[in-house]
Amino acid sequence: MDRVRLCVSAIRPKTLFAGISPVLLGLAINQHLNHHTHLGLAILTLLTCLLLQISSNLINDYYDAISGVDTKNRLGPTRISSATPKNKQLVRQGFIFTMSLALLLGLYLIYQGGAPIAIIGVASLITAFLYTGGPFPLSYFALGEVLAFVFFGPIAVWGTAHLQHPVLDHELTILLGFIPGFFSAAIMSVNNYRDQIQDAQAKKYTLSVFLGKNLSRLLPIIFILGAFI
Repeated sequence: MDRVRLCVSAIRPKTLFAGISPVLLGLAINQHLNHHTHLGLAILTLLTCLLLQISSNLINDYYDAISGVDTKNRLGPTRISSATPKNKQLVRQGFIFTMSLALLLGLYLIYQGGAPIAIIGVASLITAFLYTGGPFPLSYFALGEVLAFVFFGPIAVWGTAHLQHPVLDHELTILLGFIPGFFSAAIMSVNNYRDQIQDAQAKKYTLSVFLGKNLSRLLPIIFILGAFI
């Protein structure tokens, strides 16, 4: 039970709505335009998106502990990997499992959606890992908000709608995808603002670190206004 609680904590359940919302929006757009939803495909799409987000959260937990960005003194919820060294292996096993499962489900989605879904799937898997993993973690170069906007916004919404019905209003779908994209970027900017001091000390150059304390306070407001506009 302790291992289960640790795993649940590491996947950060409260953030998963960022992965759920663009899929629901894509399904709603499809239903509005085509008046039909393939329920089984919708569930698989949602599961794959959540598995990719969970993988990214676990990878972030693991590699931020390895790199020294996360320490026991960090603000916010406790990171499992940095709290107890022996947990690192558990988190590593977790993201290997979730990424493998996402890949397995993704192969079926590619079969259904063709080349566009293959491109989205491969890009999502690679980005989920490279966000904090690999020799040049993307989150260390002020790309957190951009990646959150793109992958949890237009890409997720359009990909979901495309899987349901390839012939639809592409411009409308992409434009409406900006809404959850902006909200996801807002979540990321709040997270980076909280971690600004520790990130700067660890040479993790997020957008919040670049902008400084006063300007980075405005980012969530700007993103939320962008979603409403």
